[in-house]
Amino acid sequence: MKTELQPLARKLGANVRTARKNAGLTLRKVARGCEVDETFISGIEGGRKLPSLKTIVKIAGVTGVATEDLVRGLPKWRPATYRPGTYDSPGNFIQGERG
Repeated sequence: MKTELQPLARKLGANVRTARKNAGLTLRKVARGCEVDETFISGIEGGRKLPSLKTIVKIAGVTGVATEDLVRGLPKWRPATYRPGTYDSPGNFIQGERG
């Protein structure tokens, strides 16, 4: 995982762990409900893995929390290569910063 994403991953992991524990669920039960491996949920909670949006929604459903509760408080992030301007397709920068 990119170093710049680690603060986001740690906060998301802490939110997932809190939701799981508050629901009284084991890693195994959450993993089965999300149709992923238990080590993946452990990696998310430990801030070592970033789940897809689909997996975040599944975790919310299994733990009985709103999806926004899992992403609440995440640090704002955008790619290091981000440049404000115009793109004609994803990643194809064609014009300078907008005024």
